[in-house]
Amino acid sequence: MGGSSGECIYQSLDERKAVLSYVASNLKGKMILIAHVGAPSTRDSIELAKHAASLGYDALSATPPIYFKLPDSAVTKYWSDIMEATPLPFIIYNIPQTTG
Repeated sequence: MGGSSGECIYQSLDERKAVLSYVASNLKGKMILIAHVGAPSTRDSIELAKHAASLGYDALSATPPIYFKLPDSAVTKYWSDIMEATPLPFIIYNIPQTTG
């Protein structure tokens, strides 16, 4: 939820949390829920990850931060910090043609 079509980068943190909440309240237990928590800020990604975990999401995913091409070590740290924030499984979401 919140990935693929790219709408998340145009939403505020509160809007993204509201979408995750709405989806969980309507679909939890009916399908596997994967929350896209990628954001320009690691802090925001972690906040979204914790929110998704509290709602009962099954897994997380995140693209690397976009705009600047980051070194692999920075992307690895970003993903690792998100993974350490919750016990949820994490799916690396990388589209090299859009994230470098």
